[in-house]
Amino acid sequence: MKNRLCARLALAAAFFAAAVPALSEPQLVIEDGLLTMQARNRPLREILQEIAAQAKVEITVRGAVEQPVSADLRRIPLEEGLRRITQNFNSLFVYTAQHGSGRPPLNKVLLYAKEGEGGRNSASSPSAVFRPGADAVPPLQPEPALPGSEEKPVTR
Repeated sequence: MKNRLCARLALAAAFFAAAVPALSEPQLVIEDGLLTMQARNRPLREILQEIAAQAKVEITVRGAVEQPVSADLRRIPLEEGLRRITQNFNSLFVYTAQHGSGRPPLNKVLLYAKEGEGGRNSASSPSAVFRPGADAVPPLQPEPALPGSEEKPVTR
């Protein structure tokens, strides 16, 4: 009887100890320009939305943002973290000009799906914009094709 009670207590203690760190640790934190993130099959859309809010940057994406992301990043520069979780995108980082020393603050991020990863610059590619302070941003409408860029049928 005593052995069963000890086994049950040990099992309960192990279960509780494993559950507490997962509940108390934040999944995504940006502090002093450094990103700490733990994600397991979390939609890219959610991660970008949270990064935009915490870092106070606008993130514009041209391509699908529903793919799952798994990453374990510890205090790495925000730009490097964004590059790692958006490997299927070409990226452009825009910084705010400032006087003095130090790296200028990140202001905007533009992400474009690579060919074969959501349609490179095609008019049918979905787009989304994540802004600081916005809870959810609907996808943008496809951009109209430039004059002369539309496909023309080949006649013989």
